[in-house]
Amino acid sequence: MYKSLSSNVSRHSFANCLKQKGVATDVIGESLGHKDITTTRVYLKEPGSSVLDGGRRPASSES
Repeated sequence: MYKSLSSNVSRHSFANCLKQKGVATDVIGESLGHKDITTTRVYLKEPGSSVLDGGRRPASSES
């Protein structure tokens, strides 16, 4: 039995597959047509995404 695959699930799968292969987040974002890297980070569920952690960025170790 075949199940339908939404375009959203397909895009998330594509993005995560590229990330697992070591492709840079900005390159993945370009491939998906994202204008803002934050959108790509949401797709990849990366820290620093405003949707995932309220917009908080990790503290910088640089002073």
